[in-house]
Amino acid sequence: MGNRRQEVILAAIKVFSEKNYNKATTAEIAREARVSEGTIYKHFASKKELFLECARYIENQLFTRYKKVHTVYKNQHLEYLRRVALEYTSFVYENPTMSKFLAFMLTNTFDPEILEELRQFIDANLKTTAYMLNGAQGTGMLSPSKDIQAASWFYVGGYFTIVLMMELGVGKKECLEIVENMLANTFQYPAKEVEEQTIK
Repeated sequence: MGNRRQEVILAAIKVFSEKNYNKATTAEIAREARVSEGTIYKHFASKKELFLECARYIENQLFTRYKKVHTVYKNQHLEYLRRVALEYTSFVYENPTMSKFLAFMLTNTFDPEILEELRQFIDANLKTTAYMLNGAQGTGMLSPSKDIQAASWFYVGGYFTIVLMMELGVGKKECLEIVENMLANTFQYPAKEVEEQTIK
């Protein structure tokens, strides 16, 4: 990705996270990026296209982290989900504007293109979560009576709960502890001591 294009995306994420999609203007994004408004339209056909590219940029940041976790824990199904949840929590606190942007996507689902982008992001996460939970059941690490669909939705829906906790002032350490306990209750294993480190 070209540096100028990425600079515009990062500036747009900041502006969108502060004003949401409807109220943000390309003029404000241009000022934040320190470029002309024409430069924005050189890279993006419309404000909506820019918004969608911002969403994909954030999604790719997350998926890059998840792939690193998968490399280490792909055969430890519940541990993979635990590590992904902790990675996501760290991402939220390290990147509050990106996290708020993702939450704002929920308020813009009246637009079919934004709704579809959100649907694809959630569906990808649900699919991976269900795959790991099925694997855990197959190896006897998860009760065969556990409803995979319900557990998957609860797990993925927790993404937005974590953003809400950050917005309401819950500290990172406390949030990590809550996430750890939530996972232990959902998957029925003993809660582990929180590790405030990410996969390198």
